[in-house]
Amino acid sequence: MDKVYTVEQVAKRWGVSGNAVYKLLRTGELQGFKPGRDWRITEEALWAFESTPPRVRANHSHSQANEPLKIF
Repeated sequence: MDKVYTVEQVAKRWGVSGNAVYKLLRTGELQGFKPGRDWRITEEALWAFESTPPRVRANHSHSQANEPLKIF
């Protein structure tokens, strides 16, 4: 079974705010699930996001501004 991370753990890992991680989850750029109120992100989802080039991520975004969220 994959390790599962909280939004706060992912934010700390990437050195960004929790709001930045929530935005990625809301736009679908980062896959996660909600077992109740709080988001959870699997290690597999993190790997998939981190291994996808930023330009490709931006093209699949559903954000209003259609701008990539610069994480790396």
